Amino acid sequence: MFLKNKFMQAMTEGSEGGGVTSQAATPNTAVSTPITGGGDVKAVWPDNWRERFSSGDEKKAALAARYTSPEATFDALIAAQNKISSGNLKEVKPFPMKGTPDEQNVWRKENNLPESPDKYNLGEGVVIGESDKPYIDAFLKTAHAKNMTNEQVSAAIDWHFDNQEALMKKPTLNPPRK
Repeated sequence: MFLKNKFMQAMTEGSEGGGVTSQAATPNTAVSTPITGGGDVKAVWPDNWRERFSSGDEKKAALAARYTSPEATFDALIAAQNKISSGNLKEVKPFPMKGTPDEQNVWRKENNLPESPDKYNLGEGVVIGESDKPYIDAFLKTAHAKNMTNEQVSAAIDWHFDNQEALMKKPTLNPPRK
C-alpha cells in the first residue's frame, strides 16, 4: 500500500504551489488543480492514459487494455512483484522426451502426474465396465504419453460416458461399405 500511495502522490504532485493536486484531463493534456480540505486524494487520469503509457508499443497497449485504471495496473504490478519475490513460482521444465524412464517418472512426479497409465484417478464412483476397459485403457495409455493431468483425463472420461448414448445414435461420417 505504501508503494501505491507513493505512486499516486508522484502522479498528482506538481502544481505551482507544490503539494497534492487533482488532475482534470483532456485527451492529450492534464491540468493540475490543488486540492483543499483533506481526505483521500484521487487522481483523475486522462482518457488516453493507456496510449500515453504504452508510447505506441502495441504489446504494451494490449497489456494496458486489460486494466480499468492506472491504479489497477499498479496493483497488478505489485501483485506480480510479490508473487515473484515470495519464491512460489517454479521453473517449468519441458518433459524429458529423450530421458530415461526414471527421469521421465521424476518429471511426472514433480508435475503431479501419475507414474503410469493405470494410476490415473478417474473420479469417485467411476467404474469401467469390461466392454469399455480395452478402449479406456488405450485412452489412458495415450493420455499418459501426452502427460495429461488427472483432471483432464477425468473430464474426458466423464464426457465420454455422459455422451455415449448420444454418440451411438448419431450417424457415422464414414458409413460401412456394402
